[in-house]
Amino acid sequence: MNYCPTLLAGISCFALCISAVPASAADSASVSGRVLFEGTPPKPKVIDTRADPYCKLIHNDEPLHADGAAIGPDGEFADIFVWIDNPPGGNFPVPNKPAELDQYGCRYSKHVFGMRAGQVFSISNSDDTTHNVRGFPKNNRPFNFGQPPKIAPRTRLIEEAEFPMKIKCDVHPWMVAFCFVMDHPFYAVTGEDGRYTIEGMPAGTYTIKAWHDRLGELETEIAIDGIDAEVPPLVFRRVEK
Repeated sequence: MNYCPTLLAGISCFALCISAVPASAADSASVSGRVLFEGTPPKPKVIDTRADPYCKLIHNDEPLHADGAAIGPDGEFADIFVWIDNPPGGNFPVPNKPAELDQYGCRYSKHVFGMRAGQVFSISNSDDTTHNVRGFPKNNRPFNFGQPPKIAPRTRLIEEAEFPMKIKCDVHPWMVAFCFVMDHPFYAVTGEDGRYTIEGMPAGTYTIKAWHDRLGELETEIAIDGIDAEVPPLVFRRVEK
């Protein structure tokens, strides 16, 4: 398998080799890898929660930090959305279970996440304070509603793809999330270790992309031939102004 990444957001292009292991299925494979940040990571911003007594109370002992800079000690970059930009054709059933987003600890439970076009989106409030949920879709009907504590989740059917849909709370302006609404299942979000896995890929040549809300995108072409692939790390670097 050959691999030559074209990295955007100020990232250089270089040649790499992929290590492979036998796939679990003869006609499909998984693609796994890590996303890293190279250089001095930005210092997480401390949020001033004093405008809401509940938020201030629960963060008296542990300050609330802004999302988007989840970088580990070795550069492991969490909350990066990774997807196949030219997915294989086929019939990919939409999950019956709703895609879920909770509001807990005066923040969203997910900063970046994916769901399928045609899937139900369920939004909960586990906090003892009122939130406002406003979505900014480009291809779907906008939504904007208040959500007091201890009420049933609010649901919306999201029918069309979005890359991504921004969601924010007008009561707590630091609360921002990004939802990628996909017309296929070949996507993932990096965990705290910076790792991701995209499963069920048939043989072919594909473009894989990674996204961060401030650093932009990086992309690479990958060739899959029926064996599971471990992609070398994709590396974001801070763009100098």
